[in-house]
This record gives sequence, structure tokens and C-alpha cells, in this order.
Amino acid sequence: MLELGQETEDLHRALGRYAAESGVNVLVGVRGLARFMVEEAVRAGMVGDSVHFFENVAEAGDFARGLLREGDVALFKGSRGVAMERALERVLA
Repeated sequence: MLELGQETEDLHRALGRYAAESGVNVLVGVRGLARFMVEEAVRAGMVGDSVHFFENVAEAGDFARGLLREGDVALFKGSRGVAMERALERVLA
């Protein structure tokens, strides 16, 4: 979502609200503007232990690896500028 220009903060916040309202179990934000998504999810009612923010992609991947179990469904969404694939690589390691 880095590529969205001046709408990016509002769209990150909208995504955080959507996650909270739709019953997402765990939300992880990684670096920069994802902080707005996490802040808004908490503001919209997600409890603190189900919402996490990491500045480091590897730490986010390690967290997800420790959390996910066989049969879980996870969505990894990230801009190329954040290199989210590194988190996914750590989960699959």
C-alpha cells in the first residue's frame, strides 16, 4: 500500500477497522504506515494481544512461525518496499 500516495494513511486505517469488524483473529503490521492499520484495529475493538506491530520483517516472520499451526489460514500482504516475502520465508523455514 506504499504505492497509494496521499490516500495511504486513510486506507491503512480503513483496513484496520475492517479487520476488527470482520473478526480477524490476529493482525500483524510490519514497518512504517502499517502502524496506522494496527492503531485503528485497536481503536475499533481488537484486543491488544491479537494485534501486533513489528519494525523488523524477520521478527514478524518469527512471530508468525511461532503462532501458526497446521490447518491455520494466514494472509501475508505487504508492499515490495517492505520485503514481506522475507517474513513468509521465515515462517516456512
